[in-house]
Amino acid sequence: MSPSTLPPTVELGGESFTVNKQAELDEWWRDLNDDNLNELIAQVLDSNLDLAAAAHQLKAVSDTTSAIIGQQLPSLDLGANFGKSRTTLIGLPIPGAGNVVAVESNRAALDLNLSWELDFFGRLDAEEAAALAQLDASTADYAAARLAISGQVARTSIAYNFTTAQVAILKNNIKLHSDLLAIAENNSTLISNSQAVLALRSEVLNAESQLAQSEMQLQQLKSALQTLVSSDDFDVVANAQPHTINNLGSLNIDAQLIARRPDLIGLEAQLRAAAAKVDVAHASLYPSFSIGASIGGSSDELGNLLDGDYRTWNFGSSVLAPLFHGGALRKQQDAAANQYQASSLSFGQHCLRAYAEVATLLNNESLLGLQISNSVKQVSIARKSLDINKEALSLGQGHATDVVRAHLAVNLVKIQNLNINMLTMQNRVDLHLALGGGFTRQQ
Repeated sequence: MSPSTLPPTVELGGESFTVNKQAELDEWWRDLNDDNLNELIAQVLDSNLDLAAAAHQLKAVSDTTSAIIGQQLPSLDLGANFGKSRTTLIGLPIPGAGNVVAVESNRAALDLNLSWELDFFGRLDAEEAAALAQLDASTADYAAARLAISGQVARTSIAYNFTTAQVAILKNNIKLHSDLLAIAENNSTLISNSQAVLALRSEVLNAESQLAQSEMQLQQLKSALQTLVSSDDFDVVANAQPHTINNLGSLNIDAQLIARRPDLIGLEAQLRAAAAKVDVAHASLYPSFSIGASIGGSSDELGNLLDGDYRTWNFGSSVLAPLFHGGALRKQQDAAANQYQASSLSFGQHCLRAYAEVATLLNNESLLGLQISNSVKQVSIARKSLDINKEALSLGQGHATDVVRAHLAVNLVKIQNLNINMLTMQNRVDLHLALGGGFTRQQ
């Protein structure tokens, strides 16, 4: 499974959609049509420390891969050394020299050494294949980190916007409950400690508690966004009106679309790396062949190193065959084979989870669409009831308490509507993440 095998288009709800094959470059969040969110995600992707660390980790793997590939080429080394030594000879019978003779000598050498391992059994090729597959996996890991962080920003920002709108309604609720309490306390037929007044005071306290809870959630969401931006002085700006999106309705999404998911791309690359490591372990059971050559000079004087009379050279080949390693090489081969099986099973399980995740989110999309439709109707009904009570009060046939209660009922269904819309938008974000990016309608 790889991005190159994906279909270029897919049918969603009767419309043709284009799929970006490079999920790491797919700015899926633009489908939510929120300019503030676009700017916020761009800022997070530019400044988030976790993503910066992932980028450096990817660069490290890339450099390591280049180093492994370089093992296929011959290596050339330059060596130079100079030394001076003094040896004392005791008891050597040299007439006139006494019993102790000191011998001093110089040693200078300059060598250019060439070595090259001949990959007859494919061990180096397998190591290169494993390294390239691991690089693909690391690239996918970076794309997955980018996708996850952008999704986290989108979900948190959506929650922040809707919670801000909810806080405004809850503040209005406190005023309405206070109005009810004032009406009851001013009613000459009630005493201050009557059951009705006590109940109304409890409602005011409950409304204040709900507001405090929402404001606490708002602060937590703000802190989460500041953490994602990696700045504690980042000022979060909420949309005056939270954005909503149209429900996609009944969708049939090609299962191959999940192949765009960077986590699955990474697992598939790790599976290829595990297969290559099996080949490495198998090739390690066979001899290794190498050739080498060197040319240089050796003399007791530095000035003679470039003189042809002092030139040295050698050329040869070597074979290193494993004979006995206490069964370690066989066990390494078995371990590599078992690791490959584990990677294969893990990849299959993740694919099944991805299919189930997409199916669940699509089902949520349909059910949330029904809830939004019903919520809109409830808001309309509550507003009509408020209008009826206002009209009755203006005609002297109603009571101010009924108007306030009707207004509270409108606020209640508006909060429910906000919650459903927030869940719908977050579900849409999760659907984008489950599909590995965005999809755009073809013109």
